[in-house]
Amino acid sequence: MKPAQYFALTIGIIYVVLGIAGLLPNALETAEATNLAVDPDLRVGFGYLFGILPVNNLSSGINLIIGLTGMVAAIALDSSRAFSGLLGILMTLGAILGLIPFANTLFGLTPLFGTNVILHFATAAFAIYFGFIKTPDLLELSDSQA
Repeated sequence: MKPAQYFALTIGIIYVVLGIAGLLPNALETAEATNLAVDPDLRVGFGYLFGILPVNNLSSGINLIIGLTGMVAAIALDSSRAFSGLLGILMTLGAILGLIPFANTLFGLTPLFGTNVILHFATAAFAIYFGFIKTPDLLELSDSQA
């Protein structure tokens, strides 16, 4: 496996774990316990995963889709690089939206604010690196052909 494939697999596992944990009520701290005013549209399954990461059912589903896609993309080098590039672009957009006050809930659908901004920027930085910057050299590619 090449580094881009390891990245896709690692991100896949991390996001599947985040997605499953976000759907478990015991892993969520409710918004009432944190004394924060939350948009009523986000109330369905909303909570703070491990008391840190704001999630709702939709964001947990999105995390599951990202994770499963990453694990499938890790099968081949070209698909893992395409996955990483697209993930980097989407995570950057999500992080930027999380910084804009009227868009930080993706217009009432899912929370992008708080520590999600940090998670999205960190994921985007690594994804852009493995999707666009870290290219395999010819020797690595010829080793995989043998």
